[in-house]
Amino acid sequence: MKKLLTLLLLSPLAFAEMKPLKEYIASIDELGATEVLYANYRCLGLFGMVINVTSGSSQENSKNINAIVDANSKMLLAQTYQVWASVREDKSTEAFLENIKVSIPPIADNYQVLANENWKNTGAYFEGNELIMGDTQICNDLVAMFQQEEQ
Repeated sequence: MKKLLTLLLLSPLAFAEMKPLKEYIASIDELGATEVLYANYRCLGLFGMVINVTSGSSQENSKNINAIVDANSKMLLAQTYQVWASVREDKSTEAFLENIKVSIPPIADNYQVLANENWKNTGAYFEGNELIMGDTQICNDLVAMFQQEEQ
């Protein structure tokens, strides 16, 4: 758990060269709580960036993306709490939300930098950026897996 906290509390510059989630997951022999939390935090950061980019847009496509990502983010947040609480002494919602408030914004900021750079280069925030598109697929797969588990 200390390893995860150290990673998540590093400055945003440390995440500037984020490894694609697909590679991260493939490099792990066994997914434990720490690894699942890291992947979930990355997804929550990605979803936060997407919500930020699509909020307030008048484009129908952006509105649809925003609604889907918002729902996925809420579901993933609930799943993340379950994993987080399984390895913590203080299982309070307040402690979890404080952890999220500290951990997720630096990740979202790094995705935002990538999205802004992609916008400058291609005119699109997401399309054309392999890290964002690949991580989006992994994150959507995680949400789908959690949805299936709930049914």
